[in-house]
Amino acid sequence: MSDSPPPPSVVVVAEGCAPALLLPGDLIGRADTAAFTINDPGISEVHCYVSLRGGALWLLALRGRMGVNGQLISEVRLEVGLTVRLSRTCTMEVTDVVEPRQVLVFSSPDLGQRLLSRSCSLRCDPLPTLEPGARSEALLQLWPSGDRWFWRDATGTTGEISDQIEWTLNNRVYTASWVDLEDLSAPATVHNDRLDAPLRLVAQYDSVHIYKGDRLRVAVSGRGAQLISELVAFGGPVRWEVLAGEIWGSDIPRDRLRAMLDVTLQRLRKRLSAASVRPTLVSATNTGQIELLLHPNDKVEADL
Repeated sequence: MSDSPPPPSVVVVAEGCAPALLLPGDLIGRADTAAFTINDPGISEVHCYVSLRGGALWLLALRGRMGVNGQLISEVRLEVGLTVRLSRTCTMEVTDVVEPRQVLVFSSPDLGQRLLSRSCSLRCDPLPTLEPGARSEALLQLWPSGDRWFWRDATGTTGEISDQIEWTLNNRVYTASWVDLEDLSAPATVHNDRLDAPLRLVAQYDSVHIYKGDRLRVAVSGRGAQLISELVAFGGPVRWEVLAGEIWGSDIPRDRLRAMLDVTLQRLRKRLSAASVRPTLVSATNTGQIELLLHPNDKVEADL
């Protein structure tokens, strides 16, 4: 499309940091991988993140605390002029908010839906990840030029994203398309069914029950349940080799072990998404680790 609209975004500033343009899903924290990195001892590695809900942009707490007008909060709608205290020594201010009618979305069963606004690269090591910047080893690169978007695959083939386009890479299907904002955010606005609603996980190793409120959303069994239960037992990020070894045994060849884990993760995320449970509950980091990405109000009950 020749006149593509800008994606939903928010511009924030903090003392000692350059202004940052953030998209839905972007993390704020002390980690180098955060979209807005703040070097402050009171800031968690993944402190909070930007979320799109009901056509508006919100800031949601993850592993850190937030304060607005002297009150501790777990979420707040992002508006121009809003000031959020992230630690005793760090305050962040919102200077601009864009909530357009249409967005460019990159999607797959593994990654869910990702809103695009900057150059990024699709990699698979061992799990699919969409990383900022141009990576020479990427399966796919995407970048904007003015009001147009382009792509290049590993063979060097290049094209423009003028409408919906689909790629099949490493036996996975990826799609980029222009989506109306209302269509994208509507599923996340239904009471108690929104994707970022608090969850309660009951893990019993061979079965995991996931609730929203008092309603059972999905009962996971088999390898998917074992995977979640192992992550609960580890209590934090773990190398994929260690996780897979706990489930299938360490005597299996590494490439086969990775393939088995990959398939299990794909099936698990599809199951979660179909039940309106956020598929990012089980997340992979850029360093080959896997973890349960729990929100502040999520609860875990384990009988392992």
